[in-house]
Amino acid sequence: MITGVSRSHGNAEGILRADLTSAEESAAVLRHVAPRVIVHAAAMTDVDGCQGNPQGAFLANVHATRLLVDWVRHESPETTVVLVSTDQVYGVIPGPHAETCPGPVNIYGWTKLWAEDLVRTLDRFLVLRINYVGRGTAQRPGLSQWIVSSLRAGRPITLFRDVLFNPLSGTQMAAAMAALISGGVEGVYNLGAMGEGVSKADFALRLAGRLGLPTSSARSGSLAEVALKAPRPHDTRMDVSRLASRLVLPDMEMVIASVAEELQTAERGSV
Repeated sequence: MITGVSRSHGNAEGILRADLTSAEESAAVLRHVAPRVIVHAAAMTDVDGCQGNPQGAFLANVHATRLLVDWVRHESPETTVVLVSTDQVYGVIPGPHAETCPGPVNIYGWTKLWAEDLVRTLDRFLVLRINYVGRGTAQRPGLSQWIVSSLRAGRPITLFRDVLFNPLSGTQMAAAMAALISGGVEGVYNLGAMGEGVSKADFALRLAGRLGLPTSSARSGSLAEVALKAPRPHDTRMDVSRLASRLVLPDMEMVIASVAEELQTAERGSV
């Protein structure tokens, strides 16, 4: 049985409500569920938000992880903790990055790397450094939804030619994580697409071509043109060769096809 935990959306079927930065609430929900596997995906992921609120980033990304790790160590050492980490732990040097060479450039990346170090003190753990492109939510659209909505509306957008990554689609990410967990894989792994990766500009244009969208409102630009609160790595491409020996991973063409299918399926469901 899968039980979810949310700070703001509890009481729905299969979802419990708890503030994981509270020692009492964290311990109470863990005792109640008595999990064999914990997928720890709760985090403050707004990169600029973390930079502007380092205390909040510490509480959400480090302190909550420490509480979980302490509970597992003392109450349930046979439990496996799967930490959903990020490709933002890379960026100081050019990619593709091996798992042994992290180098964050912003507070978000540093707090996630700190959380990794905490989880790695356990007997049983799996750390997955990921990037996936999805639709997001109405309040916070994901990259793919933002691209499609902007191009469809003819809104001027700048696509970064100097930001490189190798993401998966949400569907592919979930399937890969499920396979790794069910297979009992442990350790620290990069989880992304095979190959050399793409720029975010190339990704957007290839997705637009797949969906038959106009691109006249898009221009190619540089990350340096945008004033952002947090520094961003230009190259978060991950070397996924270690994981590819255990799991069949898609290439970027397959990723773009999967993202397009996710968007089309969501649009059909909303009609």
